[in-house]
Amino acid sequence: MEAYKALRHWRSPRHHLPEMKNPEAKDILLSQIFVLVATILVAARLNLRLRIQRRKLLLSDIFMIAAWISGVITAAFSPAFAVLQAFDPSVHSTLEGYHGGSANLVLILKLLFASSFPFYTTLYLCKAALLAVYAQVFPEFMVKRLWFLWITIWFVAISYVTTVVILFCICLPIDRSWDLDPTRTCPKWTYAVTFNVGWGLSFTGDLLVFILPWLIVPALKVRRALRLGIYLTFLLGTINIAISLVRFVMIWKAGADSSISLSTIVLWSTLDVNIGLVVACLPSLRPYFGPHNASQEPSRGSDSWESTTKHSGFGNRTICFHSKQSDEEAWPSSSNNREQYSAVDHVELKVVPGAKTRELKYER
Repeated sequence: MEAYKALRHWRSPRHHLPEMKNPEAKDILLSQIFVLVATILVAARLNLRLRIQRRKLLLSDIFMIAAWISGVITAAFSPAFAVLQAFDPSVHSTLEGYHGGSANLVLILKLLFASSFPFYTTLYLCKAALLAVYAQVFPEFMVKRLWFLWITIWFVAISYVTTVVILFCICLPIDRSWDLDPTRTCPKWTYAVTFNVGWGLSFTGDLLVFILPWLIVPALKVRRALRLGIYLTFLLGTINIAISLVRFVMIWKAGADSSISLSTIVLWSTLDVNIGLVVACLPSLRPYFGPHNASQEPSRGSDSWESTTKHSGFGNRTICFHSKQSDEEAWPSSSNNREQYSAVDHVELKVVPGAKTRELKYER
């Protein structure tokens, strides 16, 4: 019993909070459906980039794939916990009420410790995937917004390193994390510090990543349907933020209410990481729903300059920016069209004296 008490995160004052049904193993395994959804989204992105566009993967794609792999590893722990009967509704978050024997108890503690690394890795790789997308679309002349983007990137990177260092170094040697001897097991304050710092840094990063797109989207003069689609995509981030808040409340409540089961904590943690993974995958599928498609591509060259300055809302200063984005995320065209575009070696804008218009001079 002393060993179980030593595993508590903290003791909080008791409050009268609404009761909720403790989830069973089937509820947690059902929540893994988001991993399947993320798998479909990743496959769709790879199909778009490699087979349809026939282009190399972007940095955001690499982060997305890495996040998916880490998410699959994190999800693989749930069946193991289910087999060990750790998801029994009577098993408390500190493993009080577990009757599977000392050997299985030690194994569960080892798995809980081991699952923390891929869990946090998935959370931060999802942030990295979104930040890589923002780095591709933020125009260079938006200096203040770029500074905010880079500050967020550095904050997220430092937060991940800090979380991992605390996770592995706050209680040494590491085997104390699953030692049942009350004289050797990690003090209860170490669990509180690990969770509070880890959740606080991750949640702050989520807020910063959520704010970033709203700094640029309102300035874009795009079609209403496209704007609504962009808003809807990024508003899904609010779901992830809400899930993260619920996870914090559940774990905080677990320190004061023995009715909170381990399955409840794992369920909300699973939803947090898996929904974050789905949200991170969605922006990369934007070309599937873009205004251009393969059949429209050949006619794009004649009015590309006009449409760029007309619809972007930024004027001539963004011509280079939109040209870069068209090269990165354009729909594939025929080889003849590509050769036609690449045949223009130099474009010069020249103002003819006495004329009211500009003429384009092409040098091959």
